[in-house]
Amino acid sequence: MAILDWHSVRRVFVRLVVATVLLGTTSPAAVQSFAGAEEPAPDETAAQAAERKQLRDQMSARMSQVKVAPVDAPDKQGKLVAKPLMSYTDQPLSINGATLWAWSQQKNGRPIAVCKIEHYDRARREVQSEWLYCFVSLSSGLIHAGWPDGHEWTARQPGISFRDVPDGPVPGETPAARARQLKDLARHFTASREFGKGTREELRLLTQPVYSYANAETGVIEGAVFAASMNGTNPTALFLIELQQTGDQQLWKFAIAAMTDAGVIVKWDDNEVWSKQAIHAPGKDFDTWTYFFEKRSSD
Repeated sequence: MAILDWHSVRRVFVRLVVATVLLGTTSPAAVQSFAGAEEPAPDETAAQAAERKQLRDQMSARMSQVKVAPVDAPDKQGKLVAKPLMSYTDQPLSINGATLWAWSQQKNGRPIAVCKIEHYDRARREVQSEWLYCFVSLSSGLIHAGWPDGHEWTARQPGISFRDVPDGPVPGETPAARARQLKDLARHFTASREFGKGTREELRLLTQPVYSYANAETGVIEGAVFAASMNGTNPTALFLIELQQTGDQQLWKFAIAAMTDAGVIVKWDDNEVWSKQAIHAPGKDFDTWTYFFEKRSSD
């Protein structure tokens, strides 16, 4: 029989408490994901904890300056969600700190875009800059974004397109019941990452949504963004699932996006429903997303 030390017991207890809170949540304002949240290591030193906090503060400061707005209404900027949706690291890529952020135009509404900001350990891997942004549109229209280093990007196509959920269930009568249905529906998704000939990695579905929302004025009765991750909890494929009001009907819908230069294939059960090709070109603008290294002051 395995013997759990105090730190293991504590981590299990914290996860059980968090899961209980999330399952009982009835408000769409509960938007921060605990599924991919980065936990301090049990043996983390004071210096390491201080470095992690410094990176987190630097990420927050950078993201607070990013501007996102519809192309046809540049004065109606999206509002940055106050806290990151999740935190993570990616040791195979030498990313020692990263966070995922979102913007929305309505309180508790569907996000119009999300962005990863990743910090590279340049002592382990030589890259153009220590900071990398990966930004993807989740808007049904065209959006424009600008970053504090002067980088700008404009979408050439809508970021997402919704489709009917196959054999969607009868909607639950309460927000808690519908939240459980959203998680059940997310389990139908599987995704894989491909980069180079013969290389494929099955992505791991994070069991909790990274963002939950609802806005009856825009026809969204209940909605959530789920993520499938690589290298642990690095969010790679995104699944939006919504219960939408259309006339006097409530219909389950889904949409898909990805934030990686790898190829991605997404299936619903055994049927392929979405894909993108692999392309490695940091700094290049794509139709619905972009990724780039932050310009250094010496550049």
